[in-house]
Amino acid sequence: MDINLFQNLTSSNFHLKKRLSFLQNNIWNILAFFIGGGVLAAVFSLLMPKEYLSNAVINLDYNSVNNTILSNPGSITSEINLINSELILDNVQNTLSQQGLNINRSELKNSIDIEDENLSTISVSAYSGEAETSAKIANAVAENFFDETMLNDRNSYLFLLKALIDRDKKLQDDFNTPGQNKSSSLNSADDILVTRISEFEAELESADLENQFYQMKQNKIKQILDSKFALNAADVTNIADEQFSKAQQRVERTEIQNYFDPIIQKLQGMEFSYPWNPKENNIALLEKYKTDFNTILIRSVDEIVKVSDLKNGDLLKKLTLAYYKNQIKLNAIGQEQSLIFEIMTSLEDKFNSIPFELIETARSLRTERFSKSLDIKLKTKIENLKLTENQYFAEVESIRNAEVPEELYSPNITRNIFLGLIFGLIGGIIIALKSTKQDFDLVTSIEDLEKEGYKTIAQFDHLEIAEPIIVEFSDLKDNSVKRTKLQHSLENIQAYFKYGNLEKPLKTILITSKNAEEGKSIIAANIAVFLANNNNKVLLVDADLNKPDQSKIFKIKSTPSLAHYLFRKKELEEIIRNTHLRNLDIITCIEFPQNPSVIITSERMKNFMDIVKESYDFVIYDTASISSLKETVFIGQNVDETILIVRANKTKFTEISETKILLTENGIANFDIILNNV
Repeated sequence: MDINLFQNLTSSNFHLKKRLSFLQNNIWNILAFFIGGGVLAAVFSLLMPKEYLSNAVINLDYNSVNNTILSNPGSITSEINLINSELILDNVQNTLSQQGLNINRSELKNSIDIEDENLSTISVSAYSGEAETSAKIANAVAENFFDETMLNDRNSYLFLLKALIDRDKKLQDDFNTPGQNKSSSLNSADDILVTRISEFEAELESADLENQFYQMKQNKIKQILDSKFALNAADVTNIADEQFSKAQQRVERTEIQNYFDPIIQKLQGMEFSYPWNPKENNIALLEKYKTDFNTILIRSVDEIVKVSDLKNGDLLKKLTLAYYKNQIKLNAIGQEQSLIFEIMTSLEDKFNSIPFELIETARSLRTERFSKSLDIKLKTKIENLKLTENQYFAEVESIRNAEVPEELYSPNITRNIFLGLIFGLIGGIIIALKSTKQDFDLVTSIEDLEKEGYKTIAQFDHLEIAEPIIVEFSDLKDNSVKRTKLQHSLENIQAYFKYGNLEKPLKTILITSKNAEEGKSIIAANIAVFLANNNNKVLLVDADLNKPDQSKIFKIKSTPSLAHYLFRKKELEEIIRNTHLRNLDIITCIEFPQNPSVIITSERMKNFMDIVKESYDFVIYDTASISSLKETVFIGQNVDETILIVRANKTKFTEISETKILLTENGIANFDIILNNV
């Protein structure tokens, strides 16, 4: 047996024993599924027609988790309805007619059976008294379905709908948190300022979600163009024509004004100007501008089709129109985001001028009003998006064409009953296992982690999370057990950073966690303080733009911050702060509710990491939890060491395993663990 496989099996032995014990207690339920599977298989076998049967299989890119947010979760009814529609049947009849088969509509309907084998597979079964005819019917149905769904992008629809619903649910949870709906004790000017900045934060997050939606649609269009028009894709996506460029620019700028004019109305006295003359563009004429642009675009594509002598030029036109429609949206949204961030930066400076004794109240009100403003936007977007659900279909990943059957189709009752029994048994076991609460999956000690094959470099008895503090050893007695354990853990960490890698010291360290509230930020702060107290030059970078904590822990202002540097609003030396410790510098984060992946994954961030690495003995990155995967993984790919904070009796082994898979898939082969709250 493979050694790694053997180690994996033995390390999970204590989990396996508990699962086996649970199965023994549910034996009768499992037997019921076992027998029920056999009975259902027997009934199904008796009802099957005795004819030639051919099967074409349509594989869909259909995420079973996202399916749960649709109107009919767990089904692919829309796709099946499309296959059974008059449109598809007309096309199938035409296809078969070209192949010399004249089948009337009624006969065609009766010969086709569509089944959803699972959430990502549709089986097209065709019955006929002739073997070759059954295969031709099945393949014609599958191919015409693919043609109709090619330009529809269910993935982007599901992504946006899920993102909106998840974000709205988080807002509802925040609304139900004790302490919400506080009354304002700010003066009128500060109260208006808080309202303004919260509304702009909501606008920025809403724009980010919309940007991701159109980016997914655009990536799909590019994929189709490269696949079906490899020789022409570059020509149609890079049209070099002055009239075309001017028309495109006019549509983009008018789109931006259409987005941004309602926002400008909220400025109430703030100075703002577009980088162009807005009077040159009339929002009321936006549709006319689009029509003019499309006319020029079609003329350009017609020339490409003519020169290349393409047979399917109409499809190329549809794809090109869709490409530029998405590109214009993306450019407009990008400009909108930049303008909003510029305004927010100005407002942030004013926000930080609120009197110290009122700043916490201002922050609470800012968060509350941001949530309410965003909630209204999200609910409107969700409602409007759901109205378009039936316009989207699952993307076809591949089609397995039907083969001409060699034998007459006839049900094998014995075989089907056997398979029914097996599937019933497996289903019973799976359902029984999923019904348990799986308390045994919680991490409780270093020993548990070692049994599962994870490397732990230190453990902390308890570091505050709700009210984080930096531990000062001078405040503890020399013989304090707490002092001894804490110092021992930090000494182990320092030694590991210096000597854990035989080839080189570990200078740049990413500290993250699977979920929030596991203590990563306060642990990162204490590690940085300890290293600095031991004559190491240390930089602590708060890279958690979702929930930054380091400015609160060190009781310093949050601006200027990492985001200001990455958006080229500040230089590097302006965002590096000195702390009360001689060897410790810190870079903070502003409160930035929207998705931070755009700036964290930028080339400027990579250059920043390269620069600071050369200036310090250690650089500690406190990032968002691993659930904010994109930015966390990007930083992890560019550091010497990745550390996962695991909180005892809270984090589950399955969560660590999921984290390991995500990191491995993104090129981070190794990570170590610090166990907190033992």
